[in-house]
Amino acid sequence: MEQSAAAAGESAEATPTGGAVSPWELTGKVADAPAPHGTTTSAMEIDLAAAHTALPAINKGDFIDFDLGGGKQMRGKVNMVAIDDSSRHVGGTMTGHERAGFFLSLDNGDLSGLITLRGEKLAYTITTGADGRGWLRQVPIGKVMCVQFPLMPGGQSSKGAASAPIEIPLRNSRENASGVLYLDFDGETVTDTNWNSEFNDGNPIVARSFALTADEIVHIWNVVSEDFRPFNVNVTTDVERFNSAPKNKRMRCIFTPDQAWIADSEGLAGGWAYLNSFSANKDEPCWAFNDAPYTSMPETASHELGHTFGLGHDGGPGSEEYYSGHADNSWGAIMGAAFTARIVQWSKGEYEGANNHEDDIAIIGDADNGVGFTADGIGGGRFDATTIPLTSGSTFSQSAVLLGDTDVNMHRLTLPGAAGSSYYTVAIHARPAAVAADAKLSFEVQPFFYGLPAIATAGDPDSPEMDARIESLTLEGGSSYYLQVRGIGYAGSGSSAASSGFTAYGSAGEYTLEGTFIAYTKPVELQRLPVATDGVRDFDVTLAAVADGYPKAQITWEMSPDGGTTWILLGNGEIPPHGGTYVISEDGARLVISGLTPDMNAYQYRCTATNVIDTVSHSASSVTTLRVVESLVPSPVSLARDGTGTLYVADDKLHAIRTIAPAASGTFHVGSYAGETEAPGLANGAGGEARFNSPSGIAITPARDLYVADSGNHQIRLVTHAGTLAPSVTTFAGASASGLADGDAAATARFTSPGDVAVATGTVYVADTLNHAIRVIAGGTVTTLFGADGEAGWADGDAAGARLNQPSGIVVTDSGEIYVADTGNHVIRKIDSGTLATIAGLPGEAAFSDGAGFDAHFNRPMGLAFRSGTLYVADCENSAIRTVFTNSTGNYEAGTLAGDPLEPTRADGTAAQARFKYPRDIIAGVDGHLYVADTGNAAIRKIEPDHQNRISTLELKQQPPPEPPPPPTTGGNGSAEQSSTGGGAPSPWLLLAFAALAGLRFVRPRR
Repeated sequence: MEQSAAAAGESAEATPTGGAVSPWELTGKVADAPAPHGTTTSAMEIDLAAAHTALPAINKGDFIDFDLGGGKQMRGKVNMVAIDDSSRHVGGTMTGHERAGFFLSLDNGDLSGLITLRGEKLAYTITTGADGRGWLRQVPIGKVMCVQFPLMPGGQSSKGAASAPIEIPLRNSRENASGVLYLDFDGETVTDTNWNSEFNDGNPIVARSFALTADEIVHIWNVVSEDFRPFNVNVTTDVERFNSAPKNKRMRCIFTPDQAWIADSEGLAGGWAYLNSFSANKDEPCWAFNDAPYTSMPETASHELGHTFGLGHDGGPGSEEYYSGHADNSWGAIMGAAFTARIVQWSKGEYEGANNHEDDIAIIGDADNGVGFTADGIGGGRFDATTIPLTSGSTFSQSAVLLGDTDVNMHRLTLPGAAGSSYYTVAIHARPAAVAADAKLSFEVQPFFYGLPAIATAGDPDSPEMDARIESLTLEGGSSYYLQVRGIGYAGSGSSAASSGFTAYGSAGEYTLEGTFIAYTKPVELQRLPVATDGVRDFDVTLAAVADGYPKAQITWEMSPDGGTTWILLGNGEIPPHGGTYVISEDGARLVISGLTPDMNAYQYRCTATNVIDTVSHSASSVTTLRVVESLVPSPVSLARDGTGTLYVADDKLHAIRTIAPAASGTFHVGSYAGETEAPGLANGAGGEARFNSPSGIAITPARDLYVADSGNHQIRLVTHAGTLAPSVTTFAGASASGLADGDAAATARFTSPGDVAVATGTVYVADTLNHAIRVIAGGTVTTLFGADGEAGWADGDAAGARLNQPSGIVVTDSGEIYVADTGNHVIRKIDSGTLATIAGLPGEAAFSDGAGFDAHFNRPMGLAFRSGTLYVADCENSAIRTVFTNSTGNYEAGTLAGDPLEPTRADGTAAQARFKYPRDIIAGVDGHLYVADTGNAAIRKIEPDHQNRISTLELKQQPPPEPPPPPTTGGNGSAEQSSTGGGAPSPWLLLAFAALAGLRFVRPRR
């Protein structure tokens, strides 16, 4: 049974009385009482003036009259007076009332007290506030003296009292902690406490020890130590540790079979404690009576010690005062009565039917209790990660503590050897406490470089097992890996953790991260290079060697200009005989060939991977033949895709719109659509008659009408689809002169180098780049949403206050959300409910990093695409494709899908292998793929999200000319029939063929 220790830690007043007359009365003052708070049901200010002189004169046998307010008067008889350092304590029982008592303390001039009317289920606390005013507060008895903590099913005192002194193994859980919890196993004679005055008429309480073995004592100590492991307390069996600790930072828990002194009035109980007695400046022990079997004793002790820190009971469904736990996975709460549960944790009422939702861990660690949380020396992030010591030539181990579900520990593992020359097969085990583990564990192994995905994870929320392990993992010697450990919950076998599992909240306690590492060897294997590799004239091409072997293979590259007869070993930065430059990555895995010339066509390149195992050399080679081709899209800057699968490309070098249509065998045919190639100008007309000047952004409607941000002409153009006929190009908005003006789209509106367009339900949105504005065209009228003054800057807010800097990308989602690539500010913005907000990137900072909000960095982001809740960004100067998504906390976070700013080149493969060079745009196709205008590589790239984001380059071929017209029928004289006379005039079919051939003029791009 538990009782609140307001007596031990709060200040108050009372009124002493000698003999049958009461010269000192605890009386109320005429004052406005504070509003009831917390569990207080009424409050009354009391007169403290007489207490300071009267209480020191009180003797055993005197009487004190109590005015409890509301007409309730009581008289108490003093049966105990104790002097303790600078404190005086007076206790006794109420006359004429069964099961009622009082306890008062005068401590350095402050009074505190507790009056308990157990028969009426009421209690009163007496406190002195910081302002020196005294208060009497009525609270429910259940908040200061709880119903009986149950006996362990099966009876009480099965072990009985020891017949002789028992051996006490000395144990300390945290020797230098500021608080002490003393587990008292050797018996005790208790005097001068509230227990004596209220329950034993002021007489000493003789508590014999249980007949416990040393092993049983150690088991109990282990369990209680694990429960209190997150806190800065020493759970000890050494009385000297208790005696040397301050009184307001120590607690004694007495294990004894003797409870007749309290059971005579209250009945048998499993344990007793005063709430909040730990931090009181007086010793008030708590009691553990359960011992059937002895394994119930630590659960009783932790429960009662929890009360001394201020915790209440964790009850269950209905009127269940003590929750006994889940039956199916054997989980229970420490402040319940889960004697037989396999897992018993601190709780905040996250189970089904809970009636108490107080935060156990936070309350124990609160400053009011004066101990706080433990510091185990393990960092929580990469910058303060703690290195795991290698305990031998093949093992490692490190112990740590988790403080709860918000705590994360970061360990750093560095295995012997040099990077690239040593590898190990590693097994890792996160093992919780060996006895009564509280922490269910998970961990992930992270690579050294931040932002890369985890190498492996362990810990299963669908399993009731508490540990986490990885049986086999290959790690590199000499490299650092980060092992992030956190506590998790168990999902349960039913509908939720609330009914059959448990949440991560109580996964707090000690664990050991340990493992083994064994040297791993494997002869090198080399993935074959493609038979032929296409490279665009004047551009770059990257060859990638994928080698697998341990130790890591050394890779060399050779070039043969004569079909394999002669091989020349290549070095980094070497210039071949016929132009171009070779750059080899530091690890040798990539060969970048820059500035391709026609003379390099048919060159062969050979990579050789070699590793050495026990002095034996193993090697593998592969060869590819370079094909130098002309670029059909030398400067793709914007893309659109219609429902038929045809891509539209705005090429600002050709000053034209081209189409890319799927063809046989996985290739794509490139054709002219609108504008004359390499003929900049301004002209409306059909197909090739039209002229553009550096078109920079395009958007298409379901009807296949194409809107063009004609940047060099400062206009928005419209290319109207005309079926099999040439499309018609007209001016949709803006005059040919630059400026910033709203109004009639054709007559008055002005733009300055518009960079991108988006279209949704008849409305056209324009990223007006050099006006630093977002414009809207609807109903023939142009208006400015943001940036009406045309000034560059950065500011979030409404139309009046928001500022942008060279916005160059805009996309409208199917649900109407509008995202903007604010290129000059290096951030991503979102338009929502008339306001402009920055969701990712640090304004004004050009860099490369993933992270949430301002922690992310971009470098001139441009094209945008939206698919399945993720925003994709062509991060141009970072040569990367980035993502922006909503993370688990509801905030926007940026990630990297593929690309590396340190390697701006072209390489296909997985997301980790692929490389881009200054991509300007990205779109989401109706086929589920993403398409990238890889501007610096003069290429169109495809990303397949449904195939692990595999990235490839579209194989482009010139669209063949249309089929020739059918031959004319032959008359009887053998001459061709003509539809009209007039010799030599070309037929319409022939004119059409000539026109088509003229429109398909082969282009040699200029650099």
